[in-house]
Amino acid sequence: MNTLFIILIGLLISSLGFYLRIRKKDQGVDSWYYLSCVREFKKSKKIPIKLPNYLLDIEEQWYPPGFSIFLSIFPFNLLKKYQSLIGPLIDSLQLAFVYFFTCFVTGNITTAIFAGLIYALTYTLIVENSNLNSRGFGSFLFSLTLIFLYKFILSQNIWWLVAVIIFGFFLLMSHKMATQALVFLLFGLAGVFYDWRYLAILGAIFLAAFIFSKGFYWKILKGHKEILLFWKKNLTKLRAHQLYHSPIYGKEDQGEKKIYPVFHQEGIRGFFTHTKRLLGHNPWIVFIIFLPFALNSCSFMINFLFSWLFLIYFLIVLTTYFPPLRFLGEGYKYIKFAILPQSLLVGIMITENYSFLWLFSLISLINLYAILKIFKPISETKNETLEEIINTIKKSPAEGIMCLPANLSDLITFFTKKKVLWGTHSSGWDKIEEFFPVLQKPIEYFFEKYNLNFLLMTKNFAEVKDFKLSSGFNIILENADYLLFEYKKI
Repeated sequence: MNTLFIILIGLLISSLGFYLRIRKKDQGVDSWYYLSCVREFKKSKKIPIKLPNYLLDIEEQWYPPGFSIFLSIFPFNLLKKYQSLIGPLIDSLQLAFVYFFTCFVTGNITTAIFAGLIYALTYTLIVENSNLNSRGFGSFLFSLTLIFLYKFILSQNIWWLVAVIIFGFFLLMSHKMATQALVFLLFGLAGVFYDWRYLAILGAIFLAAFIFSKGFYWKILKGHKEILLFWKKNLTKLRAHQLYHSPIYGKEDQGEKKIYPVFHQEGIRGFFTHTKRLLGHNPWIVFIIFLPFALNSCSFMINFLFSWLFLIYFLIVLTTYFPPLRFLGEGYKYIKFAILPQSLLVGIMITENYSFLWLFSLISLINLYAILKIFKPISETKNETLEEIINTIKKSPAEGIMCLPANLSDLITFFTKKKVLWGTHSSGWDKIEEFFPVLQKPIEYFFEKYNLNFLLMTKNFAEVKDFKLSSGFNIILENADYLLFEYKKI
């Protein structure tokens, strides 16, 4: 078939995926942290990146810096202006990779089209890649590492092994959840194929991370351990409301005993809630039921991809339904690490048996409807009410801001360059527990302990009367969306 035609089809499918991912133009909550890291790294050119304005973090950032370093390649003003396009663009590049890789290994453009459309229309990928964050970057590195691993095991070519270690190193330095998925998968593949090389390669990747980071990866691991232990301890408070689920400020009908657990509900209700969430994020999962019966090939490629797919979904099941492992992250967030083999294998299955075409069409329509309904285009005009808040804080000589909800903190410190009562990026999880996920101390306690001066709150976060603020708090600015208080010790 004409190469130009194959490329053109691939570009069309990738463009569809990109369009669906940019409809919302969501700036997200991670964007400003990464932009702060990029701004600092461009100045210092040093790792670890240091951000002194997070009062509940240590100054050294032990969060994997790979994505920030990658972003620093580009002009900062360009990143700031087009930040909402970066996540969709990275995931669309992986979509193109899935299409062309499928076309290459199967020699069938129809299979590649099905695989590309499945990837383009997967709801969870659109949710996770509609703004600037490291998830799509980590997912792409994960896919490349596994494909290079497949090529090495198949060919025994040492250069494929070199590629595995290089991209595995970048993965470990870029995304923690991808690291967890890689460790689980390589242990699983070693068991499935009775092949020690998978574990040796995993060891080589970690060794490369320690060597080429000059030991900094040890700090990344320490930070990784801290966040896992924090959520293991506070898992029942996952997705809690910081104020209303607080033992200090909680309402009678939202007290601790009645509301916990928030995310991981128990019993039959919890089972169906989690199952509904998994199906909503990835309806293509229903095809997996038919894969063992519909794919008759015994090739190593099919076995490798199916093992990859099965093991990631096994990890999803464990972290969703098995309470002792839920601290490893919300199970549905691992779906993206299985989308490449899922897209390719389901594409092959449909091409070999067109009786599945009706199911493909039905799921495609359901996904497209959900995407177009939920991700409606929004204006990218400046939020003038927030800009007013930022200017007020910048002009003041005072430091120290508490934001409620806390996810405003990254944005505020990025624009004001002032200290905020926030963390969750590096080490310091012992300090954050009294503030997050729920307030364990009165608000005045934090203002005295950290010498804070401003309380910024979105109006839809809570009723002002529920804060039970002392007379030391005075409103200095109020607009349609926000309240800004200044605190003076009585």
